[in-house]
Amino acid sequence: MYFSNKGVTIIELLITVAIASIILSLGIRYLGSINEREVLNTFSEELVTDLKAAQNRAASSIQDATSPGRKVVAVQVSINTDNYVISRLLDNGTTEQISRKAQKPMEFTTTQAQFTFTMPTAKLYNGTAGAPLGSDVVITVLHSGISKSRQIIVRRNGSIYIN
Repeated sequence: MYFSNKGVTIIELLITVAIASIILSLGIRYLGSINEREVLNTFSEELVTDLKAAQNRAASSIQDATSPGRKVVAVQVSINTDNYVISRLLDNGTTEQISRKAQKPMEFTTTQAQFTFTMPTAKLYNGTAGAPLGSDVVITVLHSGISKSRQIIVRRNGSIYIN
């Protein structure tokens, strides 16, 4: 008697499952990498937004609502290896923190650890002394989990962008 083969053997089934598992594991690994890159991009964009907000605060030279009678004379940005701090400098010499941001596994390196946006041009200055910076500030945001980084350029003329 002759029987036609209408089903699948256990070997064929195992091979199909193995191939599907390999494809699925590669896909999951790739999707994880995409997610981590998106985290890096989002965090870099948030930093640029915060820097532009600091610059706008400095340019506006408005009366400070939290300290009646005081004016903001500059906005200072301090960058450490694992966070950044944005503070306002008031005309009486005091400093008040506006925001502080840190997100692991982000790390920072920068060509200038502290710089200031001053009134009324919101151009860059070194610290609080008022000496103009000789070069642009380059902030590198590194995502240590995937070894990828983004560079944020703060130009002496005030423009800020992600490179």
